[in-house]
Amino acid sequence: MRQILRTSLLALAMVAACAATASADQLVTNGDFQTGTFAGWTVNTSGATNHPWTIQSNGSNFYASTGCVGIECIEGNSTQEASLVQILSTVAGQTYNLSFDYSPEDGTPTELLVDFGSTQVVDLVNVPDSIVHYSFDVVAPSGPLELMFLGRQDPSFNFLDNISVSTVSAATPEPASLALFGTGILGLVGVARRKLRA
Repeated sequence: MRQILRTSLLALAMVAACAATASADQLVTNGDFQTGTFAGWTVNTSGATNHPWTIQSNGSNFYASTGCVGIECIEGNSTQEASLVQILSTVAGQTYNLSFDYSPEDGTPTELLVDFGSTQVVDLVNVPDSIVHYSFDVVAPSGPLELMFLGRQDPSFNFLDNISVSTVSAATPEPASLALFGTGILGLVGVARRKLRA
């Protein structure tokens, strides 16, 4: 009977461990730019780039912004592109969730191209002028890899903030399932205790 008790407690510990490991880890450094700098990021500031990414603020909130003009901001050579890059420690074949807040701000043409290594995640062209939270599940083709944002905003400046990349782990059991499992464990413990006393 002690074996039943031990097995029951081990099963409960395993469920708790699964719930704990389901929380995701954050891979991006300074994704909210609250340092007021590009710490952790590489920005193309060559003279061939008109209006490279800069840090802007709205009250106490900092964000990245570019007003790069022309198609070369997205499709130019490496000295022309308005690029914002961070190298991430990823595992090939692992699924990650990439999310960020973006608004093109005033007027068109605008574009934000997002690459996750060799995978183009999204190309946002002339989207409506409002802050939208974007979220994508992507598989790492290699590791480590470049997370890159290329921006264009011909008549004004755009808004990019709250960039996050986290590991997508196994789903956490639903609370109802955990409650049912816990009730079953308590029942087994009760049976084991009664048999031990008999």
